[in-house]
Amino acid sequence: MVDVRYLYKYLLILLLLLTTVVSAQTVNVEVDESGVCLVSIKVEVGDGLQSVRLPIEPIAASIVALADGKALPVIYENNTLYLILDKPSTVDISYIANVSLVGNVFHLSINTDDNLTLKIPTSSVILLTLPKNIISFKEEGGVLTLVVRGPQEITYSLRVPSITQTVIPTPTNTATTQPTVTQPTVVTPKPDYTSLLITGIVVVAVASGVTYVVLRRRRVGDIGKLLDDVDKSIIRELKARGGSALQSELQDSINVPKTTLWRHVKRLERLGVVRVEKVGLQNRVTLVRDVKV
Repeated sequence: MVDVRYLYKYLLILLLLLTTVVSAQTVNVEVDESGVCLVSIKVEVGDGLQSVRLPIEPIAASIVALADGKALPVIYENNTLYLILDKPSTVDISYIANVSLVGNVFHLSINTDDNLTLKIPTSSVILLTLPKNIISFKEEGGVLTLVVRGPQEITYSLRVPSITQTVIPTPTNTATTQPTVTQPTVVTPKPDYTSLLITGIVVVAVASGVTYVVLRRRRVGDIGKLLDDVDKSIIRELKARGGSALQSELQDSINVPKTTLWRHVKRLERLGVVRVEKVGLQNRVTLVRDVKV
């Protein structure tokens, strides 16, 4: 009887021998306000079996590879993505990075010695260490953009939301003939910043753990179970319009605030359901994966 483990090992060796290794041309890493990292890679590949070494370890279930707007079959093994193409193409790869969280500190490990672009929202994320090998940097619109070279580890944390205290005015007694009434002293309790910080850390840790477990357990075919009502409304509207629509057209049809709509569109983009392209001064949203809603 053939041992399945040895068979798998030999198949993997054969796969490596037949594979053409390609390097990523552009790598973008975007940290969102909750600390989650979205990695986007654009690479030119030939036909046949190709392999792309990923610069940051992914959550495997979140990997999406698109060629000419169509999803490609992918194989992931040991931080390498294997692609099968019938013609030379430009492939867009996206996935959620497997960032570790220790205490309240996020650790992002960059495994490549190539350059990559790192975008950090300064209003919600704080860099805890100065990245090494900085090629260039700029700050615009509340986003810090760094071009860095790996390998290296970048650590960051989330800002604790500021707390606004409500001031209770003391009534003024304007009557001169009435006796003076002593108003009771209103003591505004000081916020316990330590408790707030611990609570925030616990919430982030639990949310990150839940996200990781969900993404690892769910198959791509079950992606519809991850969507809420707004996500589904966007998908239905895109299907009704033939699979593509301007963001303004979606806004006219879906009764949610503009910022809410954009947040859900970006979420669908991270999940590989839609593609967002700039058309003049507007955004065009295109459905790239058929999801039952």
